Amino acid sequence: SGGDTANKRIDWNIEKSHANDAVCITDLQPDTCDMKEWTMKPMRRQSKAKTDHVLGIHHRDLVEYTFKNGETHRGYVTALYPEQKAINFQSPTKHCKKVNARKCKLLWKYSKIYWFENAS
Repeated sequence: SGGDTANKRIDWNIEKSHANDAVCITDLQPDTCDMKEWTMKPMRRQSKAKTDHVLGIHHRDLVEYTFKNGETHRGYVTALYPEQKAINFQSPTKHCKKVNARKCKLLWKYSKIYWFENAS
């Protein structure tokens, strides 16, 4: 229960997180507790996209794009514009619209679930 994990975290001097709660459930006190936190996002199966791909980038693929001001955003593709060679993608912090697909870096091909490492 939540009370059990909270008491163990306090006794073991571990900060609150889902990964650390999973460690507390095992009853095995760790030497260190520096696990990465991940967010998983299931995606709907049926796509309403009318276009299959733009320059090899498909709907829901994970891409990275660096804007002229140096900001880099990473997220999953939400729309394709083949005639303009552009895509939209959703990052955790910004919805990037009609960015140049030639300048996007394909990081990962979609396979039923989207996951990303939480920013610390």
